Amino acid sequence: MEASARTSFLPLVLLFLLWVSPACSFLNPFSECAPSRGRGASYRGSVDVTESGARCMNWSEVSGVTARYPGKGLGEHNFCRNPDARIRPWCFFRNARGRIDWGYCDCKQGIPLRLVGGENEREGRVEILVAGQWGTICDDGWTDEDAEVVCRQLGYRGEAKARVMAYFGEGHGPIHFDNVKCTGAERSLTDCIKQPIGSHNCRHSEDAGVICNYGQWNNSTRVKGPHTREERGLLVDKIPYGRQKETSLNTLINTWGGWPWQVAVRLRGSQSDGRLVCGATLISSCWVLTSAHCFKRYGNSTSTYKIRVGDYHTLVPEEHEDEYGVERIILHPRYRPHSNDYDLALVRLNRHGGHGGHSGKCVRQTHAVLPVCLPAWRERAPKDITKCYITGWGDTGRAYSKTLQQAALTILSKRHCERHYGNQLTSRMLCAGSALSSRHVDSCRGDSGGPLVCEKGGGWVVYGVTSWGHACRLQDSPGVYTKVSAFIPWIAKVTSQ
Repeated sequence: MEASARTSFLPLVLLFLLWVSPACSFLNPFSECAPSRGRGASYRGSVDVTESGARCMNWSEVSGVTARYPGKGLGEHNFCRNPDARIRPWCFFRNARGRIDWGYCDCKQGIPLRLVGGENEREGRVEILVAGQWGTICDDGWTDEDAEVVCRQLGYRGEAKARVMAYFGEGHGPIHFDNVKCTGAERSLTDCIKQPIGSHNCRHSEDAGVICNYGQWNNSTRVKGPHTREERGLLVDKIPYGRQKETSLNTLINTWGGWPWQVAVRLRGSQSDGRLVCGATLISSCWVLTSAHCFKRYGNSTSTYKIRVGDYHTLVPEEHEDEYGVERIILHPRYRPHSNDYDLALVRLNRHGGHGGHSGKCVRQTHAVLPVCLPAWRERAPKDITKCYITGWGDTGRAYSKTLQQAALTILSKRHCERHYGNQLTSRMLCAGSALSSRHVDSCRGDSGGPLVCEKGGGWVVYGVTSWGHACRLQDSPGVYTKVSAFIPWIAKVTSQ
């Protein structure tokens, strides 16, 4: 009887095994996440679909499973796991009939990678781990399809954007791969690598980067600032991926998308097209504020210049970047080339340039291109606070920066400034830097004409335009800025014409 019972029981066991084992598992019983010995029991990745493409259910949706397998990586998530020692990680899902089913996962993670140098965990320079050493990828042929695979491997499912030319800074160590070629459908970057490890002809200035979940941001809040006609201000949106973060007074840091009113005055022409002349500030759809001395060298012919908005990396075309021709250049009538006083100019953009020339507007406003608030007439700039910043592509100590830089500083008292500049400082100027001689920062060559902005009531106000100073980056030598509040009537008169 016992032998007969055991014999009759075997077909039932076999039928049970056939029922619990998906057919594809017999064809491919092992994967990288489940070697023959480990079976993927320690897998803690973020794959959340089955081999057939079905979306996994949350483990807590299936009654009793989490309690039955404590310490096995289950919980309030839907990532593939292997709590019961099957041949590889799996998950529950709802089939076409709406019933709970289960299936194995292809949790192949490929080569380990990370993002470095971004403002958050969703962006940065792509670094991969090879033979225990982190290294970079050269940007030759680097496309949005490559970025899509990187982001998918990291668990992001939104839009992905590629970035080239060390957009997030230059890496260190080896450059592991070059000429990565993805179609966008791959599960891992490993599937896109066609060349041997270390085979490249690149430098770290060509390091590849990505932005994952592009356009999906957490802090897209409306900020309140001066916006009435009397205050001469414009209500602006805080850039949703805003980079107005705290920095030390003696530090310049890169800032992508954080200052949407920052624009660049550049040369146009066959020999010097695109060369940076000065920074500038967008104050309305068609008007830009900058320094009058910016036009000393090349003159004030409108055909000499173009205005670039929405720029971050000067050598990389970006989604929100645009260029506009110049319709008018208006220097303050009391400005003299031999003087630093009245150092202010207004530039009107051409409505027919760029993509925004319609309905009387010039600039096509986006989250990365917005005007800043103007101060009230004779409004005093806030002193002794560190919520003020200068921005630009100026000298970083070695060369002009390829990426937009920002630096935090303090607006200094008139008495402090007069100790340095005496009667050269007029009532139409202010100076800023650091009152501490050991912590100095000011604007540098190439930042001329750019904005000095301070936070006020949740908004950002341009209090100064970079003008002059005795030295750049030298201790105890604050920068001097044209005081915008002293020129509000003139700005209003010119821009209303």
